[in-house]
Amino acid sequence: APKRGLQRIIEAAVARPRLMSRFIDALSERDAAAARRLLRVTGDLTHPATLLDPLLWSRTVHSMVYKER
Repeated sequence: APKRGLQRIIEAAVARPRLMSRFIDALSERDAAAARRLLRVTGDLTHPATLLDPLLWSRTVHSMVYKER
């Protein structure tokens, strides 16, 4: 179930190119730890529950919301 939930979140983001672009930009510019963890989960190296840490995503979300448009 956790992998399926992550898959649905990724599919929803990919279906919105503008959102996906901002997310990728935020990960590449600000948050290497979150990017590494996401890659480990999608590569089946780590359980998806490791992505449930709000502190892990706070910098990424902040960058997505407050980045100059």
